[in-house]
Amino acid sequence: MPDNAQGVMPMISIDHLESSSPGRANPGSLLIQVAKAPAYAAWLIIGGGGPRNALVIDNGPHGFKVVDGRAAYGSFVRVANPRFVVDPASGITGTDGSPEAGTLFRTPEGTGILAKLDHGECRVLLDGSISEDTGYAEFAGFRHWRIEVDGPDGHPVILFTYHHRSMDPKE
Repeated sequence: MPDNAQGVMPMISIDHLESSSPGRANPGSLLIQVAKAPAYAAWLIIGGGGPRNALVIDNGPHGFKVVDGRAAYGSFVRVANPRFVVDPASGITGTDGSPEAGTLFRTPEGTGILAKLDHGECRVLLDGSISEDTGYAEFAGFRHWRIEVDGPDGHPVILFTYHHRSMDPKE
């Protein structure tokens, strides 16, 4: 999306990027698959290895699923210092309804994203762990959020935006 004031695409410094792969990246790393960007927005690496080692962060049909990234091919870059920011007006509690995959949440265990795993759901924390907590008593979720980094001019550059359909204006 062009910057309205200057008519140029926002860019980030190459110093914010490091070559990596899902099999080599540390838990909690945010990766972008270069050849498929923006088709697949990002991968969050989950610790522990094995077949469930990456969360696909994407608004499309592949999105918010825990996948086996060990055999992933292509060029990936790790994004340094990503920030997850929320729209407070999109906040929900665990009792407001059924939070869905893609909801960014905060609990006493930490911050994470609700994800699809096999035929159920799980909570992937941003540190790359999978939460064992299944309760919603102290759950604060957000249905409109984004991932951003600092641009060369100090202004944020948006890498990904999630906007749940419930946030759309009612007709």
